[in-house]
Amino acid sequence: MQEMKPIKEGKVREIYDNGDSHDYGSNRPDQLLRCDSGTNVVTKKGTVLTQMSKFWFNLTKDILPNHMISTDVKDMPEFFQQERFDGNSMMCKKLVINAGIREVIVRETPDTFTVYDVSAWIEDDDSMTGKFGY
Repeated sequence: MQEMKPIKEGKVREIYDNGDSHDYGSNRPDQLLRCDSGTNVVTKKGTVLTQMSKFWFNLTKDILPNHMISTDVKDMPEFFQQERFDGNSMMCKKLVINAGIREVIVRETPDTFTVYDVSAWIEDDDSMTGKFGY
């Protein structure tokens, strides 16, 4: 089994990347957030949050496509088929965000630059083949 290290760790979630077209996120069960009050630990907090997300993503997927592929660790690489990931992990699609950017200007020398149309740039990128939309 290949060991995987998180590429990002937040207050609630770890993000793993297997180098393929998917990201893998895992909630940290029973971890308290800074905004949590009191000292009570919610048992299976990561599982509860993941299953709530799964419910809403499934309910609304025909209205608005989303990034969720599966919450079943059997659908994930062997590394995630451990008890600590069961129920609190989600396999997701990677996402290229184009926050309304229409063109990118790349300076090639101090005196020259090239203007790239972002949509054409992405369409011509072979590494993006088959990865548009949901």
